[in-house]
Amino acid sequence: MQKDRNITIRTLGTLVICCQNKNTAPDAEFAACWDVVRGNVHGATELRLLVITTGGGPTPNQRKMLEETLAGRALRTAIVSDSIKMRFIISTMALFNPDIKMFTNREISAAYSFLSVEGPTRKKVEDIVQDMTQQLTD
Repeated sequence: MQKDRNITIRTLGTLVICCQNKNTAPDAEFAACWDVVRGNVHGATELRLLVITTGGGPTPNQRKMLEETLAGRALRTAIVSDSIKMRFIISTMALFNPDIKMFTNREISAAYSFLSVEGPTRKKVEDIVQDMTQQLTD
């Protein structure tokens, strides 16, 4: 399997799963992933977003793209990372998305609960995340 991405995204029903390595994704790579959310966010009242990152996060311009896409709507979002940098980024994103919450890697079960990912779906998500992280560059 070729490891050629900084960020990857998949959907499972109304759950959007995003995995990112420690690097900031180039704008084109980020925009391609964000298009998946953009295509699902309008009219999807139960859409949820799970982001697992080892430290990479959106740039100020990419955060502006996120804000414009949400257009005042809250998107239930769980960010899972041990990165201090991500804690800062998420605090700024909470200004335009009050339904975003940060979790450490050890708190991933709480992130799943926050997103109402339970039972067999949780195992499926864990398998998807494992597959997605293997696609990312080191």
